[in-house]
Amino acid sequence: MLDFENHKKRSNVLVLQLAPMIDVFVLIIVFLIKGTILEESAVLKPKGLDLAQSLSKETSISAPQVIITPESVEFKMIEKTRPLAEFKEDNFDPRDPIFQEFKNYIKQNSKVESANHINVISDRAMSYQVVYHVVKILRISGFESMLFVAEGDK
Repeated sequence: MLDFENHKKRSNVLVLQLAPMIDVFVLIIVFLIKGTILEESAVLKPKGLDLAQSLSKETSISAPQVIITPESVEFKMIEKTRPLAEFKEDNFDPRDPIFQEFKNYIKQNSKVESANHINVISDRAMSYQVVYHVVKILRISGFESMLFVAEGDK
C-alpha cells in the first residue's frame, strides 16, 4: 500500500510570468498605433471646386496645400493668394518675393518630413498649362514632390 500521509506534496506550481508578456503586448500595440491611419485624408476640399476623378486608392499625405481655382492660386503654406492670370504664361520673374517666401518656408520647416511636398488641389476644368506653370514655380523654389489631389467614386 501507498503511504499517503508521508508522501510530500509537490510545491512546483506553474507560475505565469506576466512581465515578459506585458512587454510583448506593449510592443504589439505600439506597432499597431504607429501603422494606423487616423484620418482618411488631410486635405479639405474647397467649396465649389470640382476635383478630378481617380480610381487609385492611395491617400495623400499631410503636406502644405496649393489650391488652383478659376480665379486665383492660393498658397496655403505662406498664406498668399495670387490672381490666376499671373500663371497663364511662363513669364514669372525669379526675383519675385514669392520665391524667397517659398525658400524660407522650406528652410524653416526642414526638419518636418513633408515640408518639401505639396498637395496640389485643382478644379478638373483647369487648363493644364496653368497647372504646369504653378508646379514649375514650386519646383524652382525647392519643393521636391507634387501630390495631385483627386477624389474617388462618389
